[in-house]
Amino acid sequence: MAGIEIAKKSDLEGFVDGDYVDGKLAEVDTDISALTDLVGQKADDSHTHSYNDLTNTPSIPDVSGLATATSVDDLAGKVADKANSGDVYPKSEVDDLISGLQAQIDELKTDNPDPEE
Repeated sequence: MAGIEIAKKSDLEGFVDGDYVDGKLAEVDTDISALTDLVGQKADDSHTHSYNDLTNTPSIPDVSGLATATSVDDLAGKVADKANSGDVYPKSEVDDLISGLQAQIDELKTDNPDPEE
């Protein structure tokens, strides 16, 4: 049997045996079990994401009749137009416009308070 080379133990370094493979497979199985447990904690098929399924929802106030952004902008525009026109207007007229604008702003603040305050 001359010429046949027999493998040495050092030639097998870097290879693994059956016990090593079995250990790695057991780790994978454990990881899969952990994932299966996590998935089991998630919402079931009947979970709809519908607003109607929520509990403890806030009431949304009725804002009809309140000043709109357009009406406030229009009033602010009138004040600005008068201020920038160079014309002289009676103080009472300017005060009335500014009071109306401030009243609308105050009403918006009252009906829509800043949640951070």
